[in-house]
Amino acid sequence: MSRQPSILINEINFPLFVEPELQKYSSEGSVMPEKLRNMLIRNTISAMRTRTYSLEVSREPNTWELAEMAKRLTRLYPSLKDGFLNSKEPWVRLFDVI
Repeated sequence: MSRQPSILINEINFPLFVEPELQKYSSEGSVMPEKLRNMLIRNTISAMRTRTYSLEVSREPNTWELAEMAKRLTRLYPSLKDGFLNSKEPWVRLFDVI
């Protein structure tokens, strides 16, 4: 049985959205289609919300947690930086696409 990958942020294990098609875009120079990028971001936020709702004190993911997740996603999938390359912090606008 395979374990769901997760990312530890702010002492919370956030599940990572896994889709076999995403592996094609884990290298520099690949271009992730907009539809797939939006699906990744929407599912990531949905998983983060589900996880924070299940805490003892239910809440939304905070801005810092979203920014940290965006940083980690841009490291995992460098093609997410496309369009934000002029920025010193390409992850800042990552969650603005939805």
